[in-house]
Amino acid sequence: MLRFLHTADLHLDSPLKGLQRYEGAPVQEIRSATRRALDNIVQLAIHREVQVVVIAGDIFDGDWRDTHTGLFFSRQLTRLVEHGIRVAMIRGNHDAANRMTQTLRLPEGVKLFGVDVPETIDWGDLGIVIHGQSFADVAETRNLAMEYPAAVPGVFNLGLLHTSLTGSEGHDNYAPCTPDDLRRKEYQYWALGHIHRRDDVTFRDPAIVYPGNPQGRHIRETGVKGCVIGEVENMTLRSLEFVEVDVFRWERVEVDLSDCVDTEQMLQNVDEHLAAILNEHAPKPLAVRVELAGNTTLHRSLAAKFQAWRQEVLNCGIQVGQDRLWIEKVQLRTQDRDSQTQESVGEGPLAELWSEFARVQQDEEVWTRITEAIEGLRKKLPTGTDQSLAWLDTADDGVRAEFLQKVQTLLAGRLLGADAT
Repeated sequence: MLRFLHTADLHLDSPLKGLQRYEGAPVQEIRSATRRALDNIVQLAIHREVQVVVIAGDIFDGDWRDTHTGLFFSRQLTRLVEHGIRVAMIRGNHDAANRMTQTLRLPEGVKLFGVDVPETIDWGDLGIVIHGQSFADVAETRNLAMEYPAAVPGVFNLGLLHTSLTGSEGHDNYAPCTPDDLRRKEYQYWALGHIHRRDDVTFRDPAIVYPGNPQGRHIRETGVKGCVIGEVENMTLRSLEFVEVDVFRWERVEVDLSDCVDTEQMLQNVDEHLAAILNEHAPKPLAVRVELAGNTTLHRSLAAKFQAWRQEVLNCGIQVGQDRLWIEKVQLRTQDRDSQTQESVGEGPLAELWSEFARVQQDEEVWTRITEAIEGLRKKLPTGTDQSLAWLDTADDGVRAEFLQKVQTLLAGRLLGADAT
């Protein structure tokens, strides 16, 4: 029986994204999470007595800031080798050859595939042959899979590739190829990397698997993270198992305020949602984005005094969290149940406000000034500061409407005295 472990996208020591300005946030815990996830992978491989570990690229997040990152990784490889476990790995776009100015000699028993052409390593004593090629450059746009060799008869063939396949939202389209390109090679297993979402671990012919990254690093990488262990017998993949290895998780929680009659009920609703997500992921610590949503009479009050209510939600996280939960961000996505249209407000300041917003919606000169103002503000922000204003693409009509609706509600709330509630 051959047992192998497939992981990818470790992004060791990648920069912290999120929670920078949060008082009491577990900054160091998040920064060390990628290392601790790799430590869990190594311990898992040793405990489950796997013979081979394959790493499908993006081991590092880019060139090391210092040698400690490389030394840590070297020590983990050495632990595997000391237990008789062999390692095969490739470089991806984040640790492509042209990005890495620092290297360390690898332990014997570790194979790093080259960048020029696909290579094959024959571990016939284990009954496995591994084919792979690293990225030479960050933006690898060639279909690397086309040049991979045909399967070697009589052994289990595993292809190691960092690719977007036919494309995935949120990921650059690197080393593009199709599942049919992979099938034509007649390998039994394709160990892929680059896409950070785990593909469903189901049997296919062949198995084409993304394990996802083993540790979420920001709010776009939510949920359970881990790696895959496969068992092979008589050249056939007998089982495939996803195993959790993450140490810290990110989640989104939408709190519907449609039925809330007052802010006390709103906060109770937030408490209940946070308690539920905390229990779902116990005992792992969480960073949670709270989205207040729904068609509600509370909308004007929340919009007019959002920073004050944000603090209340953060306080809910502290009281419910038991030192295991932190609020990454609070977003207001509610709508005003009692919203007034231009036709319903009659005359006066509110009617003038509605009329001005209708004009601005179609005024390209105004949007040009708004775009310039936002870009100027972003340039003044310190390096590493949350660039959350970057979402505003003023060429998009839907974004314009959402932006104006938020501003309109805020101003209307103040005109109607919502700020005093």
